Amino acid sequence: MAGQDEAGARIAAYTTDYYAEFYDLWVVSFWPPQWKEVNIYWDVIQSMMASRKDDANSGPINVVDIGCGTGRVLKDLLERSRDSATPLSDVKIYEVDPSETMMRRGQAFLHAHPDLQKVAPVEWVKASGEEFTSVLPQVKGLSDLVFFSGGSFSHIDTEENQLLFLRQMAAALRNLSRTAVGIILVVDECIPSRAIDPAASEMFEVPWEGQSIENPDLTYHKSANEVFWKGPVRHDRFTLHVRSAKSGEDVHTEWIEHTLLNLDEKSWPGLVQRAGLQITRVQEMDGLGIFYYMQKAA
Repeated sequence: MAGQDEAGARIAAYTTDYYAEFYDLWVVSFWPPQWKEVNIYWDVIQSMMASRKDDANSGPINVVDIGCGTGRVLKDLLERSRDSATPLSDVKIYEVDPSETMMRRGQAFLHAHPDLQKVAPVEWVKASGEEFTSVLPQVKGLSDLVFFSGGSFSHIDTEENQLLFLRQMAAALRNLSRTAVGIILVVDECIPSRAIDPAASEMFEVPWEGQSIENPDLTYHKSANEVFWKGPVRHDRFTLHVRSAKSGEDVHTEWIEHTLLNLDEKSWPGLVQRAGLQITRVQEMDGLGIFYYMQKAA
């Protein structure tokens, strides 16, 4: 995903503080509360904790959140643990993302909430999904849960690179474990056979405006998306204007392009197998997409 600054020079999206805050505000508009994605990961972690409660030598449950961004899922997990008085003391969470800016925002949130910091140890690591075990060798063969949330897996827009990620997932999952699992969410927009309400796709295509929380003098203005296809890859382009509420003048502009690869439903199982994985469960969430649970192939 790429963008340009106001002078027209190309910059990488997810790299400016403006974009990081905009993203957190904007995503709420098309990610309704009823999509309790965090329930999926919470239930897996709780099951693992229950199975290990009598094993004092089992070590921590290692959870790897790929494409974590600002830590949206992490926040939900930690808040749920705190609010339900369900400790995650046996869990170690690795937040992995290629954008230092997005992760820095997540770290700042935790720093401002010491009650959440106490829930579980968290380590932030700059890496892409296609390379994370090389950057983070301590999770190789020792990860109990690896997940790619929010449909971000489809931003890996070639099957070759998706295979690289799947092989990384296989390498990360705990060796000789019958419970270690990887979970990938593929949203409906990227699954050709799933009939979706056009309004579901339009939720993130329409213009959007919002006020900065960190600097109330600033407002964010997102344009409507320009959508086009190149083969199986969907491209979404839009402009983000950061504007002074007092003067009405732009203080920053970014030209953003998202890409999403349609899932090839015929080749998908074979791609998973080539990575040394097997699909053990398929779980649909109405209006959102499909969660694929994967384990190392026997």
